[in-house]
Amino acid sequence: MKKSNIVWLPILVSSLLMSAPAFSGPLQDLYRLALENDPQLKRAEAEFMAGQEAPIQGKAALLPRVDFSANTSESSNSNGRTGYSVSLSQPIYARAAYYNFRSSELSAQVSALEFDKAQQDIILRTVQNYLEVLRAKSVLENAQAQERALQRRLDQVNAQFEVGLIAITDVQEALASFDNAVVQRIDAEGALQNSFEALERLTGQAFNQVGSLRAEYPIVAVEPADPSAWLEKALEGNLELQIVELQVDSSRRNVQSKRSEHLPTVSVSLTHSNARTHGGNSNGWSDDNTLALNLNLPLYRAMPSTPHSVKQNTSSLPLDMPWMTHNVPSPKVHAPF
Repeated sequence: MKKSNIVWLPILVSSLLMSAPAFSGPLQDLYRLALENDPQLKRAEAEFMAGQEAPIQGKAALLPRVDFSANTSESSNSNGRTGYSVSLSQPIYARAAYYNFRSSELSAQVSALEFDKAQQDIILRTVQNYLEVLRAKSVLENAQAQERALQRRLDQVNAQFEVGLIAITDVQEALASFDNAVVQRIDAEGALQNSFEALERLTGQAFNQVGSLRAEYPIVAVEPADPSAWLEKALEGNLELQIVELQVDSSRRNVQSKRSEHLPTVSVSLTHSNARTHGGNSNGWSDDNTLALNLNLPLYRAMPSTPHSVKQNTSSLPLDMPWMTHNVPSPKVHAPF
């Protein structure tokens, strides 16, 4: 059921990854560093590896089981017994174990899709952080140019004031404009530093410069231009929707597993036992092979309370579907110093 949904996104951004010049911090190198050092991707990979173990553990309850036991005993009349037994059992009907195994399979698929989504996210975060650095750099350059222009204007106004051509109010107005430009430049420097720090958290390396996009980088309109086609593609290939659907199915299987714990289980077993008795008149060896069909019916078992059962049932409801939530971005605060 697992699909490869991360193929088309790298194709869309590959041209952007290749567009930066080959010096300190091009986008392609940033992406490579992010793949190697991003903590979010490392965590997603570890969770993916752990998730793939769930079906193996869930299937164990459906596989044959072999047990070995040995015993020795002595009684007060000097009779004793020493022996061992080897038993092989195979579940034939274990509904709870089956649903638990199916739930673990779905959980493994969820972890695989979440890892795919993490690989998508790192592409987007790399591009976003890179473009944020370029934007902050452009804002700083504009702020510096504005500060230089207002500095020259202030010098001219001061010169005119000294020869009596203008009033002091014109000087104060020019000084206020210059001070405002200084504040904007300091704020832009802080924003650029914050963007570099975000890039450092992503790649694990510090940067104070990145390469710019080529001036002739082509801006091509998306095809097709009809939004409904992209909406249909998003509904078919959106990893978040697939993850939620699998989580709902996994929760349902988990509920079915819990509800099936009171049902009977059927298993077949083969046991070989060997024992030696000594003392009194019962010296000798016994060797037995037993084939049995076992039916186990739980008559009483403490079940979870009603609130817990309600929680399990409500967990299968798709209340967290992406189109039902509204994400409000947190405001960005740039330290001016």
